[in-house]
Amino acid sequence: MRRTRNTRREICTAFAVAGVSLAGCLGSDDNGEGAYTVDVIDREAGAVVADYHGHWHGDLPSIPVDGHRSLGAEFEAENGDPVPLGNGRRLDATAAASDGGAVGIDSHGDHVRLTGESAGGLSVVFQLVDGETVVWETGAIDAIVE
Repeated sequence: MRRTRNTRREICTAFAVAGVSLAGCLGSDDNGEGAYTVDVIDREAGAVVADYHGHWHGDLPSIPVDGHRSLGAEFEAENGDPVPLGNGRRLDATAAASDGGAVGIDSHGDHVRLTGESAGGLSVVFQLVDGETVVWETGAIDAIVE
């Protein structure tokens, strides 16, 4: 009988630990928004390099000084429906913080162009913009200009 209780306790503890471990991936966004997720795509490589669902997975490719990176994005609503860009809805980005690195950021609707201006590190925030209104934005992700 004692072993059964310990086994149940161990199972309950294992589920509790698993639940806490998953909470980071299943919880709400760092910025309080739970409405969207985004995959950031390196258009040169044609591959998803980072994804955001309350926190980041992956990394942005480095940005060459006096060169650029073209990054696209695919947004998804909380219910799993894709959020198309166009008709006034576009991808944008902004530099959130800098550790010496600087980029120029140009939005082209379905992608942003990050141009390296000076070497160093910085953080970038991706935004879903409708007209002139920022509808949603990610938390910051680190980028390196080298």
